Amino acid sequence: MSEVSRKNMWGDLPKLAMPVAIGQEKRLELKPAALAVLMAVLQEQQKGNHREDGPVLVRMSHLEIMATTGLTTNPVAKGVKELQGRYLNRIKEPSGKGFDNQAFQILHPENGSALDGTGTGSLLFRHDIRYFQVPSEFVTKDEPWCLRRIGSSELMVYVAACFMANQTRENLFDVQARDLRELAGVKSTETFAKALEALVNLGLLSVEQHGRSLSIALCDPWTRTPIHEQLDEDPADDLSSFREPDGRGRTKATSFNLARPVLEQLLKQSLRPGMDEIVMQGNGGWKVVCPYHADRNPSCSVDFDKQRFNCFGCEAKGTLKTLVLKLGDYDTVEYAKRVGGLTGKTIVPRVADSRATGEHVYMDRKGYPKKRILRMPNDLKTGDKVFKQQSRMSKRWVDGGGPKMLYGLERFDFASYVVCVEGEKDADTVNHLELSINGQMACATTSGGAQSWEDHFAAELQGKTVVLMPDADEAGANYRDEIAASLDTRSIPYKVVDFAPHGVKDVTEYLESGRSKDDLLGLITAALGIEAETAEPEAVQAI
Repeated sequence: MSEVSRKNMWGDLPKLAMPVAIGQEKRLELKPAALAVLMAVLQEQQKGNHREDGPVLVRMSHLEIMATTGLTTNPVAKGVKELQGRYLNRIKEPSGKGFDNQAFQILHPENGSALDGTGTGSLLFRHDIRYFQVPSEFVTKDEPWCLRRIGSSELMVYVAACFMANQTRENLFDVQARDLRELAGVKSTETFAKALEALVNLGLLSVEQHGRSLSIALCDPWTRTPIHEQLDEDPADDLSSFREPDGRGRTKATSFNLARPVLEQLLKQSLRPGMDEIVMQGNGGWKVVCPYHADRNPSCSVDFDKQRFNCFGCEAKGTLKTLVLKLGDYDTVEYAKRVGGLTGKTIVPRVADSRATGEHVYMDRKGYPKKRILRMPNDLKTGDKVFKQQSRMSKRWVDGGGPKMLYGLERFDFASYVVCVEGEKDADTVNHLELSINGQMACATTSGGAQSWEDHFAAELQGKTVVLMPDADEAGANYRDEIAASLDTRSIPYKVVDFAPHGVKDVTEYLESGRSKDDLLGLITAALGIEAETAEPEAVQAI
């Protein structure tokens, strides 16, 4: 597993932060109803449906909580009561009667104080509350794998798995089955086994058992692909990048979490003449000829519930998608087309723009896209670089507009060091390296071009150690000085890395000239006065 997939817990999935306090005693302290209610209220707050000034006040009616959680009225009431005074404070609004005129203050789980809505960054992070993450679409969507559709045991085991993933800082981790069961608060081993199997069948987890030990991978529920595999894939092979019309003139993510009849047809279509024998198994699965070795008799077992295969002849194993691609000699685009043909959907790869040669998406700290910069083909007459800016409006991109903001804000909550460069390309160059400095994560940012800096951007850098990496030219020097002045005003510590002595213009040219990641770390640690050998830690520290 690559460094990128190891450190990026959930890939590109939107995330919801949950307080670590719910599992600090080796067991989730909340009952299923209370856990579901807390997730619903925190997700509502994360959407921005709350008062910004003073204590956070999330308005969410009893019926809205029922719709989000799938619970009936009594379990919701019991869940709210359990959370009262520790995680939430329910306030009855004076303008009406009953549960439909209520709001919630979100409380600090350790001291019960109401959290303030002012400031930048995610709510739990800016109040120094340790947290773990679950996919926010687990709460917001209405799919078979979502909060409102799964059982209480499945909810507890899934949240426990997400909690353990955060503790290990891995999206693929090993755990004793007993430890996971006890953390989830599931007493019966039979109930636990059924819940775990259901989560695998829903595509939320991938699980392999080795005696009493479990190897668990967090999965993208839209594609059923383990996150660590999806991050290591070529982007062209990533099913999460495919879209379908939403019926309102826009597109939406396509679900490749497919029903069995569709999977059976996909597999049948991929079988070649002479290799199309199918053996029905007693457990409802199939055996087909394995494409990974010379196989005359079907030896490749297919489990449609888990959407996995395992060959008893050569020990090849993986997702059903991988098997279909191999059998049919398809690429991912062809696979998506065949899924579309069987489901009646028009499925196409997501592209930034029909003429764009590059895309840089600006997100806020919560990971929501706000604007993007498209790199277009160079001007045919002058050869100059051409860029198009688009803003996010009603879940679609429109030309022009967009807030003035720093690039890469979604990484800030996890980083102690921020590298300021000139331009999105250089920021991407640094971020792709997944740098660690003195045992702490480093990320890169930019305000755009050399004349784009605004003083208020520095507020986002409070609490960070900043490394300035300007271009080695006059414009870069001016950009450096503007940022430095803003940092000096706020007493934010910073150091400067100069590329001029190395005969290159910027960090991208520095690396393209043959220098390595370690060489760049050497420049940074030298500027910071840190010993170079301490720049790369053996393990990433937990949040």
